[in-house]
Amino acid sequence: MATTHNIDTRGSAPALEARNLSVFYAANQAVKNVSLVVPSHKVVALIGPSGCGKSTLLRCFNRMNDLVLDARIEGEVLFHGQNLYDREIDPVEVRRRIGMVFQKPNPFPKSVYDNTAFGPRVQGYHGDMDALVEDSLRAAALWEEVSDRLGDSAYTLSGGQQQRLCIARTLAVKPEVVLMDEPASALDPVATQKIEDLIWELKQRYTIVIVTHNMQQAARISDYTAFLYMGELIEYGSTDRGTYRGLRDREVRIALRLDWWKSSSELRLTRGSVVTPMARDLWQVVATLKIANDLERVGDHAVNIAKAGRRLAGAPTFRESRRYARWPASRAVCSVTPWRLS
Repeated sequence: MATTHNIDTRGSAPALEARNLSVFYAANQAVKNVSLVVPSHKVVALIGPSGCGKSTLLRCFNRMNDLVLDARIEGEVLFHGQNLYDREIDPVEVRRRIGMVFQKPNPFPKSVYDNTAFGPRVQGYHGDMDALVEDSLRAAALWEEVSDRLGDSAYTLSGGQQQRLCIARTLAVKPEVVLMDEPASALDPVATQKIEDLIWELKQRYTIVIVTHNMQQAARISDYTAFLYMGELIEYGSTDRGTYRGLRDREVRIALRLDWWKSSSELRLTRGSVVTPMARDLWQVVATLKIANDLERVGDHAVNIAKAGRRLAGAPTFRESRRYARWPASRAVCSVTPWRLS
């Protein structure tokens, strides 16, 4: 049973709510009886080890799992109180009002302008398209960087710019909720910081649900954090109340099957190996191999530098030096041109 606390929905109905939600891929149950509430205009982070059902749960919120063969849904997903899986609900309308940004940037092979305007054009938008494109790019904090490149291919943008373009394309259709599946996992730290700043600004107008493997990122940007493990919701609560710290300890204890009396120092020693699905000591092996490889490269560079220095000074090569060392002194003196460093 999940531990849930401090989910404040006073003053407005929750934007999304899952009730006893289970997801099956054929006979495999990926999500197990999950219930949670997503408050309006808040950022909710879903964290947990790989394969725990985070992305599957996220895709349930805009019926993306409908496109997966053998996928089956049990339970309810409510959007402003209405079940998204009722027969009369149009999935296309669901995905317009609940947009999604994927893990890797996926711009269309079109210009920056056409990428942003693609959704409104498909929906038959008849307003000022130029103003809509500018507003969407400004909302994604991209306008200042591409205002003079709207006709260029989206593929000419950097990875971080492409991801923000995808966010602008999502915002152009005026959704109420934005789902993000690890939007910064393939980006460098600078681009990641821009995405995080953007998420913090967007929550003033949108409800955001984000999947992330980075627990520090969840602590920085989320209002609420949910921890999933093996398809089950283990804990869900306010990030501000320190739930994040408790979730990290809880994740370590469950994943490593540690006894509940283990000390915090033991948890700190093993926490890093739980964040990614690898053997506990594998990171030490990788680090050792990297150090050995770096030392070998340093040695190669040192040899090359020494050879270049001798050539510039007019000295014989190392091979010639070894050969001359074996010759009689009189022959070596007559055969070798004197040299000195200037």
